[in-house]
Amino acid sequence: MTYDLKKRISNLHDKDKNISCAAVVRYLKAKEHIKVTTAEFSRYINGIENPPKSGLVLLEADKYVTELEHENA
Repeated sequence: MTYDLKKRISNLHDKDKNISCAAVVRYLKAKEHIKVTTAEFSRYINGIENPPKSGLVLLEADKYVTELEHENA
């Protein structure tokens, strides 16, 4: 499944400098209680690693980024 998170987060960052991959990771840790590092998140969105955990991380990150896109539209 393609989320294209890297590009979508970059587009949001152009509008709001507080939105970044690190901000998405902080959200996942705080709100979704998903233990993920910024380095892991980067490897997942770039397709370098694909462990079972990556599916959950990408799905929840996609939901959050979609929410941000609607707020910043």
